[in-house]
Amino acid sequence: MATDPVPRKEVSRLLQKFWAEVQEMLFPTWQDCSCCQDSLAQNGRSWGRSGLCRNCLLEIERLNEELVQCDRCGKYLKEAPSSKEPLLKESSARARKEKGTESVICENCQNQAPLFLQAWNIGPYEGLLRQAIHDLKYKGRRDLALPLGKIMAQQLWLAVPNSSLLNPWGDLKGAFLVPIPLYSEKLLRRNFNQSFLLAKAIEEETAFPVADILLRQADTETQAHLGRYDRLRNLEGQFVLQPQGLLGQKGSKTKAKAAILVDDVYTTGATVTEATKVLHQAGITSVYVVTAAAGIGL
Repeated sequence: MATDPVPRKEVSRLLQKFWAEVQEMLFPTWQDCSCCQDSLAQNGRSWGRSGLCRNCLLEIERLNEELVQCDRCGKYLKEAPSSKEPLLKESSARARKEKGTESVICENCQNQAPLFLQAWNIGPYEGLLRQAIHDLKYKGRRDLALPLGKIMAQQLWLAVPNSSLLNPWGDLKGAFLVPIPLYSEKLLRRNFNQSFLLAKAIEEETAFPVADILLRQADTETQAHLGRYDRLRNLEGQFVLQPQGLLGQKGSKTKAKAAILVDDVYTTGATVTEATKVLHQAGITSVYVVTAAAGIGL
């Protein structure tokens, strides 16, 4: 005897419930702002899920105003370098117009151009932004990935290379988001990868798909006390492609030509440089970077 089909409204309700549970798992609801500890209850459930109150979100969004920033790697400089390069062809015309200044290239990028095309971030790694990233990584505040990821998505939108009315995503059209991986043992200890959560939040805003295709082969020495050269040497050969995934079999080429690496903090660029090498080997010619924060004067 045939059974009656499940009503369409019931299917829709079940799907909405399932999606709400997935969101709660990835970005759980919190009661207090991570930065100022003010209650989020009066702001409603959406602010509880964001983990940050409206005032702190606005302050984080304003962090990079009036700062000298490298237009290639996105680092913040204590002062503008004495030598200025011509405007980069891949720089966003919209971003240059808003700045009203000629392009500034830091000393590191002048001495050795990065393998990636361009990197963007929310602001300098200090103050509220530093606290939010710290709480996300070390205090289990997974909810903070959502507001940070949304602001990272805004930075992508403002900096799109070669955008137009007919092609608003410009050179980023068809790109996918590649989170920087954690070593498996560290992932088990932390129970989540902050870069993956940031990428998922960006995906919600941009519809760029997340491709978790990189593996980290070892738990390398902590990078905090290392200089740029030692960081590069420390990470050499640490990333490989997943055996299977969006790119297909390990080591195979892909038709995708653009990828956006996602990480929490850009310091010397050693991590994203090593990841860019692997993506280039897979046939991805255009690699960009977006992070929640970048260092100052590094």
